[in-house]
Amino acid sequence: MDHKRIDEELRQRAEKEDIKVPFHVEEKIKQTFVQLSESPSRKGNHRFFPGAKYWLCGVASVLFAVILLSYFQGQSPFTDTPSQQPGGEEVSAVFSDEDDLPVELEDAVQSMVRTHILSNTQLSINKEDIEIITSIKQDGRWYVMSKYYNQEQFMVPYIPLIEVKFREDGSVEGRTLSINHTIRTINDYDHKYIENEGIGFGTVAGRDLEYIEKVRIKTEDETFISHPHNGGFIYKSNTEPEKIEFIADTGKVMRTMETFNFDEQYPLISKDEGSLSLLIVDENKQQFDWKEFNQKVFVENGIRQNVSTSKSVDSLESINEKYKFLNLEKSPAYVVFDHKEMIYKTYNLEDLIEFLKQREEK
Repeated sequence: MDHKRIDEELRQRAEKEDIKVPFHVEEKIKQTFVQLSESPSRKGNHRFFPGAKYWLCGVASVLFAVILLSYFQGQSPFTDTPSQQPGGEEVSAVFSDEDDLPVELEDAVQSMVRTHILSNTQLSINKEDIEIITSIKQDGRWYVMSKYYNQEQFMVPYIPLIEVKFREDGSVEGRTLSINHTIRTINDYDHKYIENEGIGFGTVAGRDLEYIEKVRIKTEDETFISHPHNGGFIYKSNTEPEKIEFIADTGKVMRTMETFNFDEQYPLISKDEGSLSLLIVDENKQQFDWKEFNQKVFVENGIRQNVSTSKSVDSLESINEKYKFLNLEKSPAYVVFDHKEMIYKTYNLEDLIEFLKQREEK
């Protein structure tokens, strides 16, 4: 066996190790190498040849130094902490689902949804129609995302945020935090921040649910991580975030929501920069014929179809109630959005065609 060649390969491999330690630790490792080289060799079968001893001793010394430094910094080298995530990402706090939500609190949430939220509506909701999505525990209280809907009434799922806690006598008290911040679906990316409560919550798109590992919340000065559960996530922050990133288990950012995304226009805007989103409100058509519309608007006029998302509604009243900023006066109505905001509104199809033509010529 060519020990010299192996020694050289091991030394080169050790030099490639990118572990930075203090100067005095490096000096100690060098002294150890000198002592080993000067010590008398044993005869007979060796478990490790000289180069292996040098390399293993160096690695052991470096590991010991890392452990020692971590200990004096008050941080265990074997566990992740909220201050630093894998990859060196500095975060202020990490939020995960509270698996052991007490049954009493779960019952309280369901009771609050039925009595406080639905008391002024015509909806009929049973206990089995109310589902706990996720919850976090902070300062002796739980923040709970629940979902309620009635499949028989073809109801869109509503997702409120509720705070519950135990009193000193063991009874339960709670309050609804999201009367005016309720998310209305769990099939798309969404986010709400309640400024006076210092808390935010949101949902992950159902199509990406199995891939999204974490949500990164960035404020002006801090970064938070929230791990979604059942499509929902919650976090605490004293300041409103500037950016929300939905990150897959591969590290890829699947969707980014910035400040302008947090207003009520977000569900209607285009998902991609450079493309458009189209909203059509026509009370005369319960089943809108998109094939006919595309033929008449795009094909016959030679307009490139750069519409990434489209939506049709047959109720003027409901769309105005849901998105008050639209302020639609009559039907049919045609509203165009880019990837940030509403850019055009008309009640005439020919005007819409002319707008699309002019936009394509720019």
